[in-house]
Amino acid sequence: MIDNIIRDHIKPRKLYAQLKEREISLSNDFHFRMIGTMQVNKPSGMEVLNNSIDTLVNQIPKDEWKMVSVAVAPSTITVSFVDGGEPPLDCRVRFLSFLGIGQQNAQYCAFIVHTSQVNVLMVCG
Repeated sequence: MIDNIIRDHIKPRKLYAQLKEREISLSNDFHFRMIGTMQVNKPSGMEVLNNSIDTLVNQIPKDEWKMVSVAVAPSTITVSFVDGGEPPLDCRVRFLSFLGIGQQNAQYCAFIVHTSQVNVLMVCG
């Protein structure tokens, strides 16, 4: 009986559309200046994060930092350039291996995405 009620009232495509709409509505958009990305040797650790932040902040002039929108949803993180262009990052949350803020300056944040081949760090300020 319960199976019939579920089958009659919940259609798989409609349910999927509702879940997808809910996921989109739960996303939060933040605006940052993306400083850059780099490959790191470990998928986690504040030392890795802070050294990488310092490296990118010192190597890349502020006029080259690009405005990005970071959309955080329950299952994905999407980074897109505000002025358009190819998105630098679109990843599942499960591949996010480390997230933190800078030790020297809390205005900087960074996260590490762990893939099968490399660990990529993105720094925003």
